[in-house]
Amino acid sequence: MAITQTGPLTKDPAFLAIGLYQVRVAASATQTAALISRTDGCLSGEASMGAMAQTKIALEKEYFTHESGFPLLEDSQLPIREKAMLEFAFEEIEGRNMVLASGGDPADGSGEIKLGAMAQPEYMRVEAWYTYANNARRMIIVFPRAQIVSNLELENQKEEAANSPVTVRATRADSGITGGHANWDNMPLGRIYWEAVT
Repeated sequence: MAITQTGPLTKDPAFLAIGLYQVRVAASATQTAALISRTDGCLSGEASMGAMAQTKIALEKEYFTHESGFPLLEDSQLPIREKAMLEFAFEEIEGRNMVLASGGDPADGSGEIKLGAMAQPEYMRVEAWYTYANNARRMIIVFPRAQIVSNLELENQKEEAANSPVTVRATRADSGITGGHANWDNMPLGRIYWEAVT
């Protein structure tokens, strides 16, 4: 029997993505150094930042456009820059999450954010795990060496859970940089992959 519908039909509903990523963070430089060789998603659920209000992955690429002839016509697009970012807003407003969101390392045990004491954001391993609705497959984003660069904002509403937006930027993790590893030489900012849930 012929299909009577036209247009872009769903090929596999198992891959429809509804819901949010679980964001997992290895907070300290020691943990990051121990994990830098791992290219798989290896952080446990205990490293999760908890409930999320929203999650987003953003991959930005910039290209140089070459033109030639008269009139000028485009003949090549050459990649010149790539950025990978994870943006999310967490709902659990507790010390660890707030220190992470400010670019700090909660593993130092201080449990505080020192205002006016600017410092370079800590390097952290950040993973985002998404499990499809059928619980058979998942998508995992791995930033092996990333920094949180967002402004810390917290707005409370009368009848809505507060949340704080965060931007995580992937930085190089290849063997050419201190603290990197050769396993990331052909994917220096990290990777996104799909696997079966076992």
